[in-house]
Amino acid sequence: MAIMYPESMEYEQVNSLGEKAVFESLKGSLSDEWTVIYSLRWINKANKRSRKAEGEGDFLIFNKDHGILVLEIKGGDVSCIDRKWTSTDKNGKVHFIQDPEKQAADTMYEIIETLKIKGIRDCFVCRGVWFPDTNTKDEDLALNIPKEIVLDYYDLNNPEKGLLRIFDYWKSKSRFNPRSMDDRSFNQITNILMPRIRLVRTLKSISRDVNDMYVRLNQEQFIVLDALEENKRVTIKGHAGSGKTILAIEKARREEENGNKALYLCYNNRLANNIKGNYENTFDIFTIYGFALNYMKKYYPARVIGFEEYSDFEYLMEEFLEVIEDNKEKGLEIYDTVILDEGQDFEEEWIRALDYLIDDGSIYIFYDPLQELYDVDSKKDYNYLDLETIFTLKRNMRNTDEICKSSVNILDKPVEDILLKGIKGKKPEVLLCSNEDELDNLLINKIHELINIEYIEKEDITVLTLNSANKNKYIKLIDKEYLPEIETVKRFKGLENDVIIIPDVSPSYLDEDSRRRLLYVGMSRARVHVVLIVNTKDNYTNYLMNKWNCSDENEFVNKITEYIWRE
Repeated sequence: MAIMYPESMEYEQVNSLGEKAVFESLKGSLSDEWTVIYSLRWINKANKRSRKAEGEGDFLIFNKDHGILVLEIKGGDVSCIDRKWTSTDKNGKVHFIQDPEKQAADTMYEIIETLKIKGIRDCFVCRGVWFPDTNTKDEDLALNIPKEIVLDYYDLNNPEKGLLRIFDYWKSKSRFNPRSMDDRSFNQITNILMPRIRLVRTLKSISRDVNDMYVRLNQEQFIVLDALEENKRVTIKGHAGSGKTILAIEKARREEENGNKALYLCYNNRLANNIKGNYENTFDIFTIYGFALNYMKKYYPARVIGFEEYSDFEYLMEEFLEVIEDNKEKGLEIYDTVILDEGQDFEEEWIRALDYLIDDGSIYIFYDPLQELYDVDSKKDYNYLDLETIFTLKRNMRNTDEICKSSVNILDKPVEDILLKGIKGKKPEVLLCSNEDELDNLLINKIHELINIEYIEKEDITVLTLNSANKNKYIKLIDKEYLPEIETVKRFKGLENDVIIIPDVSPSYLDEDSRRRLLYVGMSRARVHVVLIVNTKDNYTNYLMNKWNCSDENEFVNKITEYIWRE
């Protein structure tokens, strides 16, 4: 059976009974050495004024040993009088039609031109005409339609004989010396005539959808906000990207709007500065260290003389915790509401100190135990963060489903516990290298690709390093024209950007608990796309290959991608 494109005809969309008859004849009578393309529409790519601007070939017959034959089909009763072609349908209605040989020739020349543009000049292309409802054996046709290139009703029973006759005729008239083509050439030409097209959404498009939904409060968050109005000591837990910081800021903003004095505390200095840029003079915003230093300078300046020179944060907190116990009694800094973000990074005694900042006020703690990056043994007990009322946020609010699932996979946590947003994106991209030079080239090329091909602004890209020693190296490596933000994962915690590239992923970050948490935090900063560059020649590779029972490096590479991408 011939290879047909399409495999079958949608009869209700085809008006020509003649074309249906030819389709079934070719499909049922030819062997799989023949490829048949039905109804090929084209537009003149050469832009030659002497050529037809656009057209359609009824059938293209393709064979490795013979080449391409363009067939124009004219069904019904066909006449040519005074060089005017007409066709009479089954209802007796007369239609003016185009010269069938000229139609076939137009398509033939378009195919020849297209193949030339693609660098293919050795494929034989010819044309023919088929009148499937009539007998043409005793008829003299137009001068441009020799009988040798014409098929009729009787050829429906054995089309191959007629097709070969047309090929032979044109070969005898041509100086072209056609030869059989190999599979590669045949597949290349087939793909030109019938390309398989899959249009993949650009990152820019995905970014638009993600950011359209970003910062919108969903029904779950409204419920939590309403509950915060009725409860004074509340803990809100949630995975990275569940909207904790959005809720914390919104709560602080509402408190100030209602005339209450609100304090927002977090651990990450960059996160605090980012929020200050949008909400300064709305409510008080500090890191815990920043608040402690500001408090000490304001009320006990003698106890922090020289702190800027030595930056001894342990000493600062000892002094702060010693004096804060008298705060409520003295009425120094009293807030109606204290909102604590990144609670997993706060020590227990720091949490207890919050009570000295309120007088019949409210405390709200937001945290994700999976983002704790400073407790090396990862066995920290977070009970001290759980207040009287506890809510758990389950819906992903930051990024695409693929990023959310993959980042949770890093920790071997069940994805089923998370309610996905429903925005489909690209799977995190895993690039593999075997040395530092290769890593550097991959990083530079990926940034160029994102900016020049995906049209992502460099401001929407952040390169996050797992090892702070690499930060300056990458800054010097990349041309200023393409230089995106480069930061460490720890300093970027609590923030996000459209595209995150993590270039220094050792296989150990897929296995050791504390390192997996760091990679999880880094990946979850991305809203639209994540790129990981993994060095497979890392010293940890052999250990992990044995642990995963990998027989060779190829299997190890497959394990890495499977580990990150698994559903």
